[in-house]
Amino acid sequence: MNYRYLSCLILIFSIFISGCVTLTYDTKVDRNGDIAEHTMIIETSSYVYSLMNKEAKISEIVASEGGEYSEVWDGDEVQMIITGLVPPNIYTEKEGDYLIYRHTITDNFTTDHSEYGAAAIDVHYYLEMPGEIVDSNANVVDGNKAEWHMVGNTQPEDIYAKSELPSMPGFELLGSILAILGIAFFFRKG
Repeated sequence: MNYRYLSCLILIFSIFISGCVTLTYDTKVDRNGDIAEHTMIIETSSYVYSLMNKEAKISEIVASEGGEYSEVWDGDEVQMIITGLVPPNIYTEKEGDYLIYRHTITDNFTTDHSEYGAAAIDVHYYLEMPGEIVDSNANVVDGNKAEWHMVGNTQPEDIYAKSELPSMPGFELLGSILAILGIAFFFRKG
């Protein structure tokens, strides 16, 4: 079993129970382009939860892939929290002085759900890049953070963000220290 199996399992059950599943992604990319943090939260009813876990235990799938799994229950609602697993359809690439982030989530949502009256899955996606985001297909961009909200009849789309690569830490500090030392040396001589 793998991460793709988990995505398909969520999709299958959400198609039957339209609008009852919300996926929230929270991802942070470090200055090297590595995924420093990636969390997926699946929010649904206890009924959908039991249907999903009847086929295969989600916690076992996550554990077999090396991730961490936890649950938060609030009455009839449950949040399944998955951390430590980065799907294979997330990648970053460097292009000159920029870092590009992509998550091709439409691979998991290729079915048209319009006949069910609403999208089968609502997706909320939060991304933090190491530098200022200069190009993106996000709904909201604020500095180095971007948000996508695909709800209702919206078909999920691929996630794309392009950010500036921050300069290496310490270069600014080193330059400042050298400038201060140079000024101090100049005034000391004079």
